[in-house]
Order: sequence, then C-alpha cells, then structure tokens
Amino acid sequence: MDTDTNTTYTAASAGGLSLSDTAFSLDISGLGDIGTSGATTDTLAIYDTSADTEKEITIANLQTLIDTDTNTTYTAASTGGLSLSNTAFSLNVAGLTADTNAGNVLDAIAISDASDSNSMKKITISQLKTLVDTDTNTQLSESEVEGFINNDDLTFSNGVKIIVDKISVDEIRARDGDDLKLYDNDGSGLIVEDGGNVGIGLTDPTTKLDVNGTAKATKVETAEINYTETAQSASSSTSIDWSTATHQKITNSLTSGTISVSFSNPPNTSSTQVTNLVLIIKHTGSGAAVTFPSAVKWPGGVAPTISGTANRAHIVSFYYSGGEYYGNVSFDYY
Repeated sequence: MDTDTNTTYTAASAGGLSLSDTAFSLDISGLGDIGTSGATTDTLAIYDTSADTEKEITIANLQTLIDTDTNTTYTAASTGGLSLSNTAFSLNVAGLTADTNAGNVLDAIAISDASDSNSMKKITISQLKTLVDTDTNTQLSESEVEGFINNDDLTFSNGVKIIVDKISVDEIRARDGDDLKLYDNDGSGLIVEDGGNVGIGLTDPTTKLDVNGTAKATKVETAEINYTETAQSASSSTSIDWSTATHQKITNSLTSGTISVSFSNPPNTSSTQVTNLVLIIKHTGSGAAVTFPSAVKWPGGVAPTISGTANRAHIVSFYYSGGEYYGNVSFDYY
C-alpha cells in the first residue's frame, strides 16, 4: 500500500473500504462477518460484495499482508481486476477459468486476458504461488552475487556459452566451435581462435601469435629448420618459406650443378617494418653453386657467387620490407 499510487479508493455505500476495481485484492475468506455495524476498535472494516456484509481485519493482520507483499505496484485493468500488462513478467493464463464479470472473482485475483479484451481470468493465491515457485525461465530483475557460483556452464540470451571447469582442470572454454574473446569496451583485446591462433590487439590473427603493436620479452628463442639435399649429379631447386622460421639452413651435398633457391610466404609488412631471415648454407659436397631470386637486391647491385666447397659454410642474411628483398652474404666459415 505504501507504493500504490495508481488508484484512489472510495468508501462503499454500506460502509468500510471497497477494494473492487483496485490495483490489488485481499483474501478475506478467513475474516469474521460483522454485519453492517461498522468496524470495532483497532480494526478495519472490509465490505464483502459476495455476501452483502462487512468483515473486519486487525491492524496487525493488515500489516502482515503489507510486509509479505514484495512484488510490484500494479495498475488496475480498465475492466476491473489486476492487469499484468507491461510489467516485468508475464503469467501463462491459458489454463485459468474465464469470466467476463470481475465481480464474480472471489478469494482470487482477476487477470486481464490480452488475447480477449472482453474476458477476465481468475487465479487463486495458491495457483499464483505455484506459478512463482516453478517459474525459472524469466529473470525479473538484475541480480548481484557476491562470491562464487557453482555452475557447469552459462548460456546467455544471445547464445554465447562460457564453460568454466575448476574441478578436473583450471579451464575457461568458449562455446564449442567458437572463438574465445576478451575485450574491453568493444576494443581489440585478446582473441583465441578455435584453430589455435592467438591475436593481441586485432580480431583476425593469421599465425599462432599475432600482435598488433610492440611486444617485449626477456628471452626470444627461434627454431632451426634444416633442409637437406641428397647427393645428385644434376642441378636442383628448393623453396625457403619465410613463415616457417627466421633462422633456416640448407645442407648442400651436391658435387656439381646449381641449387636455385626461391622464396615463399614473405611477411605482410609495411614500408616502415623490416623482417629478417638468416640462412646458413652448409656444404658437405663440392662443386655445386647456390643462386637466389633475381628480385633480391645486393650490395653494389651484384649478386654474389656462392660456390660449393666441401666442409665450408656461408651465412646469408635477408631483409624484407615493403615488398622488396635485401641480401648480404658472409663467405667461407670453416
């Protein structure tokens, strides 16, 4: 009653207070009849239209009704009774008894049926309690939880599913077949794609670790990839994949001919970025030369001649920037 600002109540002709057509109703079946003589001391007279008599309720009884009503202020329906239209929740009234006369609703609540403007339906207090106790589908308001919630998985209304496993392993997992994204205010934060690529500062990583910005590390280790050519008497060729590693090696066992080296998968860098590749050429045979693509730029504009001398090695350093290759070679390590 403290929060009900929708309805002005008027005294019934027979005395007392009539709750007909108001925003709520009271179960008065258990109250004693007092005829039409009016309320006694410290009581409130309530007019019962079904019996054309009055019943009385004590202030303590009324306070109990007020204290236990923690729902919402409801607006009276235009046809009388209680309308739940436009409230924070809805009730399934399909199974309730229909009645076009709200005055026939005794010891119950009248509910306006939006599907039939000329029909009212009634629900008893016990039926309403059953609906409230069993309704687990609708969240009526926001909830705040202090502490841990033990749950196998959480599914949100838009289908996003997060699984947290703290029993067998410490694991946070996104919906199966989807990416795990950690963003702040819709920015480009951290993304772990379902295929295993990790991106920081971008939304579409193309490698196992793709960072948009400056990365710092106390130690960086790179892998060594060996390319071994079996002994042949004819020329051969091989391709260096830049995406494999920044340090690679060719073992030249040919005793004659030429190994033609080509490049593949250079990094997608801008003109202000430089990526390097260190290539070691190890000769176990003699007489086989090594050549590189004509697009490589060398000091003085002259490509070096790398001939095969057994048990010697050459180190070739390449830089790639803006679509251009730059090379330099150090000869004869032995």
